[in-house]
This record gives sequence, C-alpha cells and structure tokens, in this order.
Amino acid sequence: MARTELAEDPSALLLVGATVIALSARMRSEPTQAVAAMARRLGHDLRGPLLNLRMGLQLLAQAEEEEREALATSLTGELDRTERLMAALVDLARSGEPARWSCRLASIVHQAVREVPMPEGVELVLEVEDTPPAELDPDQQLQLFRHLLRNAVLAVGDRGRIRVRLRGCEARVEDSGPGVEPERVQQIFEPLVSSFPDGAGLGLTICRRIVQGHGGDIRVERSQELGGACFVVRYAGDKQDG
Repeated sequence: MARTELAEDPSALLLVGATVIALSARMRSEPTQAVAAMARRLGHDLRGPLLNLRMGLQLLAQAEEEEREALATSLTGELDRTERLMAALVDLARSGEPARWSCRLASIVHQAVREVPMPEGVELVLEVEDTPPAELDPDQQLQLFRHLLRNAVLAVGDRGRIRVRLRGCEARVEDSGPGVEPERVQQIFEPLVSSFPDGAGLGLTICRRIVQGHGGDIRVERSQELGGACFVVRYAGDKQDG
C-alpha cells in the first residue's frame, strides 16, 4: 500500500480496519501467552516509528530550510519501517485456512521469482522441475515463496548466490549468506523473531502457517553447497492430483 493512499483514499482505511479484524480473529485462536507476547511486541514495534514520526513532524515545522531535507529523509525511513510492519500484518491476517484449487507449484515458484527483485550482484540459480497439478492455495503459495526469496536476498546482500530447487513435493530455497545459528534454528519460525535489523519478524511465521495449513512441514538447515541457510518445504505426496 502506497503511503499516500491512507490520506487520499478513504477505502484504504477500511482495508486497514478489515485487516486488523482478521488478524484479531487469527490471534484469538492462539494460546493466550503467545497472543500477549505478540501484542506487546507489535505495540512496541509500532510505537517507536510513530513516536519518531510525531517528533519529526514537530521538528520539521520549526526547522530551517537547510535542515528540512535531512528531517524528511529520516521521516521517510520511519514510514518505511511502519509500512513493512503493516505489510507483514496484512500477510499474517491472510495466512488462515487455505482456499485450495488445482494448480502447479512450479508455475507459482516461477511467478515468485519474477516478482522478487534481485540485486545485480546476486546470482540466482533455478532448478525447478515441472510438477503435476496439486490441491493448493495459489495465493498463499505465492506469498510463501516471495517471503523465502526476500529472506534470501536480505541474507546475501548485494552479492552472493541464491538457489531455488523444486523436485516433486519438496522445495528448497538456499543462499550463500551467514546462515542461521544452530541455537536459533528452533526459534526462527516464532513470531517477532528476525535475523535482520529492519525485519518485522513475521515473515517466517507466515511461511510456517501456510505450509502447515497445507499439511506440510518447513525447516531450516545449513546449505551444504552455498554455505548459508537452506529452507526446506515439503508437502505430502498424496496431496497431488497426479
């Protein structure tokens, strides 16, 4: 959602309201302690940039002309942080019960690759076999692979290698980044846990919800060939239509 939409399009406010309602319904199904922890962290994460925006706007109104550009840049950064968190909340609200219909996972993977920008210094290797139709939610699967690809891009930075492999009912997204520390392997899919300073900490939680909602499993391990993280998604073979 573009920053100007909330100010210029009243329907955008309705979308935010609907998102909050859907997210609240999802959170009510979680254990009480998990909901409380998530609410506290989300409140903290949203409060920070909003307070910074308020103070920045006050300073901007009083600033000299030469100071305004620096303040505007700072405010843009805070808006970007807020947008990333809101986008993650929207995705979380949409990661509920899958709406299954017959589709090909290989086509979805290729679409995700097209939609996620790759830095010029990043080599992307695709090893995607054609797959028979399967009963999946295509929107959720696209969301899943976009998250995994963006995670890999953040891990490698401006230079590195990413490989996407799909064989049968197993998909792997690997990178040449620093990988995941062994002590964090069990935590990485928990809500509000992020390996990146500007991360919302919800992307991998959303991935796990989507995969488990389709009766599959997801794990992270060390990529033996690239050295970084390797996210493995596996669905039951009997989910395929054949």
